Amino acid sequence: MEPWRPSPRNPMDRIDPNTFRFHFPNLLYASGRKLCYLCFQVETGDYFSCDDSDRGVFRNKVHPWARCHAEQCFLSWFRDQYPCRDEYYNVTWFLSWSPCPTCAEEVVEFLEEYRNLTLSIFTSRLYYFYHPNYQQGLRKLWDAGVQLDIMSCDDFEHCWDNFVDHKGMRFQRRNLLKDYDFLAAELQEILRNPMDRIDPNTFRFHFPNLLYASGRKLCYLCFQVETEDYFSCDDSDRGVFRNKVHPWARCHAEQCFLSWFRDQYPYRDEYYNVTWFLSWSPCPTCAEEVVEFLEEYRNLTLSIFTSRLYYFWDPNYQEGLCKLWDAGVQLDIMSCDDFKHCWDNFVDHKGMRFQRRNLLKDYDFLAAELQEILRNPMDRIDPNTFRFHFPNLLYASGRKLCYLCFQVETEDYFSCDDSDRGVFRNKVHPWARCHAEQCFLSWFRDQYPYRDEYYNVTWFLSWSPCPTCAEEVVEFLEEYRNLTLSIFTSRLYYFWDPNYQEGLCKLWDAGVQLDIMSCDDFKHCWDNFVDHKGMRFQRRNLLKDYDFLAAELQEILR
Repeated sequence: MEPWRPSPRNPMDRIDPNTFRFHFPNLLYASGRKLCYLCFQVETGDYFSCDDSDRGVFRNKVHPWARCHAEQCFLSWFRDQYPCRDEYYNVTWFLSWSPCPTCAEEVVEFLEEYRNLTLSIFTSRLYYFYHPNYQQGLRKLWDAGVQLDIMSCDDFEHCWDNFVDHKGMRFQRRNLLKDYDFLAAELQEILRNPMDRIDPNTFRFHFPNLLYASGRKLCYLCFQVETEDYFSCDDSDRGVFRNKVHPWARCHAEQCFLSWFRDQYPYRDEYYNVTWFLSWSPCPTCAEEVVEFLEEYRNLTLSIFTSRLYYFWDPNYQEGLCKLWDAGVQLDIMSCDDFKHCWDNFVDHKGMRFQRRNLLKDYDFLAAELQEILRNPMDRIDPNTFRFHFPNLLYASGRKLCYLCFQVETEDYFSCDDSDRGVFRNKVHPWARCHAEQCFLSWFRDQYPYRDEYYNVTWFLSWSPCPTCAEEVVEFLEEYRNLTLSIFTSRLYYFWDPNYQEGLCKLWDAGVQLDIMSCDDFKHCWDNFVDHKGMRFQRRNLLKDYDFLAAELQEILR
């Protein structure tokens, strides 16, 4: 007697409500849901209507020796039920998982057989959406004319009414749409041609100049490529890439562009002018890859305009930007003109006028920060920066930055040239502070590793050292026994605080010369550390509170 086996399910039977609720929710991580369900309806040429005989549900066969995906089950069934290839059919699928690459290929072949068939696929979840082969499969379906979308609330309700044996229970959307927004955006990005323009709301949300840009994990790269034919470009040379954010298959927008460019422009010796407009500046890894890319394409010039600086307080990210700069890349923060250019050329604005509102919120800070990152400490500072940050003032509101102009004289007659002069500035980000004095000490140890030589170091500071920096300077002087240090400060930082007073006294006791900057000191700084472009030195407003500050410092050190 043969053992009892359950009879196979008729594809026209409705599925159990619990099966539907478990297998169909919009989920990014859907553990335990290895089965794929395909709810279908077929509308024929008779006014494109269908009844229960044209609706049903297939499920994949998971036995390792006889696998058959739900899509393959449907295709086989359809060929048997509807052998006439020339009739008109309208087929709709509601899938719990999107098709794999193999099924996508088979569906495309099926559509070539049934020329008059239109297919719409609504999927609850995306299967391996971070994998390039699976993305390619979805794009093949899209290119073959298949409508693809993520199942919405209306789709779930339609399935409940037509494919679920609900026994009169009302439809409830609870937990079905959990990750709908993410999946819909991801599918849209997979199917989007990089030459397509982006949505205006996407542009307004992801591109503003912001210091703190919460919720903006995506990076968009708008590009234009001009070839050597008069360095002009048309719509075929413009587009937008976006990073892939899945933790198992990350691909940054810059990497997407580099891969695309190598395919589109294989000739390394031609002349190209490439411009990027980025919502986030490149990370160190992408910076390295861009530098290597520029070594391949010797005749390519690259300009990068970024809306925001990514981890700009991190030395590794700063170094990445400096490497790009040293490789000849133009780097700048996106300005109003750049935003308008992007709106006109990369945004599907449908005739809406460009508005700058909220786009330039932190432009000034980001532009100054990028300038500081790219500035060589041996470069001179701007005259306006000097006039604003260096006056002898008792109350110096808005002057949170500290500038340190230095010169190092070695034992060769204690002389110095431009290679021994420079300017450091403090790093003000709350998560990665580094005072100007600390920047100098780190630089000096790298540049002058010999502890026993004789050095004469002079600092001109816009603010006197804090207690922590004073301690570090004292330790530094114990390392370099033959080094003499003179500090001329424009202002006294928290001079009424006993801890700050004690820090200055420790420097004095360690042999450091301390004084307030005088008119001669300001003129020396103007001549040696300021990019004055031939402008004459003027002492106006620089010595406002000199007398008070000089007396106060004398009292602290007495």
